[in-house]
Amino acid sequence: MIETLFHTTEYNNFYIYDDHSRLSMLTHPEFIKAYENASNVNPYYLKKYGYLREHGFFEKCKISNFIPMNDSMIKESIIQTPHIVLK
Repeated sequence: MIETLFHTTEYNNFYIYDDHSRLSMLTHPEFIKAYENASNVNPYYLKKYGYLREHGFFEKCKISNFIPMNDSMIKESIIQTPHIVLK
C-alpha cells in the first residue's frame, strides 16, 4: 500500500503524494530532505514538514473492514441511490 510517494517530472519539478489524504502537491527538494530527516535542512522546510505532519499528512492509511453483502443489502443500496450514471 502506498503511503507517501515523491516523484519528479521531466522538468525536475518535485511532487509529493500522500495516499491517506489523497493529495498531491508541488514541493521543494529541501522538503524531501526534511521528510528523510537529513542534516543541514532549511528551517523553513522543517517547519513546513512539521506542520503537515501535525495536521494528518503522512499518516498510515487505515484499512477498512468490509462486511460481506447479500442480495437484499445490494438491492436496498441501489434503491436508496438517487442517481446512477451508466456509460
